[in-house]
Amino acid sequence: MLANSEIAIIIVTYNPDWKIIKKNINELGGDCDIYISDNGSKNLNNKIKGKNVSVLENKYNLGIAEAQNIAIKQIKEKSKSEYIFFLDQDSFITLANLKLLLRDLKRIQKKNLVGCLAANPGYLKNKITQKRELISSGMLIPVDSIKKIGLMKSNLFIDMVDYEWCWRATQKGFTLFEDERVTFKHQIGAEKKVLNKQVIAPFRLYYVFRNTLYLVNTVEYKSLKKEWMVRLYKQFIFNTLFCSEKKKRISFIYRGIKDAKRKKLGKLSL
Repeated sequence: MLANSEIAIIIVTYNPDWKIIKKNINELGGDCDIYISDNGSKNLNNKIKGKNVSVLENKYNLGIAEAQNIAIKQIKEKSKSEYIFFLDQDSFITLANLKLLLRDLKRIQKKNLVGCLAANPGYLKNKITQKRELISSGMLIPVDSIKKIGLMKSNLFIDMVDYEWCWRATQKGFTLFEDERVTFKHQIGAEKKVLNKQVIAPFRLYYVFRNTLYLVNTVEYKSLKKEWMVRLYKQFIFNTLFCSEKKKRISFIYRGIKDAKRKKLGKLSL
């Protein structure tokens, strides 16, 4: 039974380490409502319970965007929570830091139309900075902002979902901030680091290239095209020269470029 807390937390899961999920529940569940939107995990732990915990069981992997949307709709329709906080399945934040993030957001809202205030996954700094885009894990968003900006684009499936939402928020006049005084533990689903850069799984390159190319070729985001084409070029060089499984990476990049041209979105058929 959820308590309609001020903050509703959304965690999308897909075959996660449930110890981390339980750690977040133990830390945050007493003060916040927690919505676990599970994408058909084979290791779904039916013992994940708590008075403020709701497990939304999706029958198969719907992608992060749609899983987030399912939880957001539940919150909008059935909850009185005023804020939504996103956490990845391998991320963790202390209750003290989440409360500090909420306090700072309320202060900023007095002077700004705020899309979100995000915690900092890096090193602590004593300042709050304006951003054009942010990763979803660590975002604290007013429910009213989501109602005006809209849901995540589910046809992107994964990768660039959070950035697209941020770009859309900015176009609608909202301001995005990162609270560098508030930190949390976050991983990027990486295998390892090469040249001090995170290495993502080869299949993720399909979504990175497809979704980025699709978005920057739309009318809404065409002004970002030059910058992001440079980013993709650097991504291509890094992955094909310095990372393992080079042939596989090139194959996924090629498929992503091809499907972007065809405007074919959704889940990749392996």
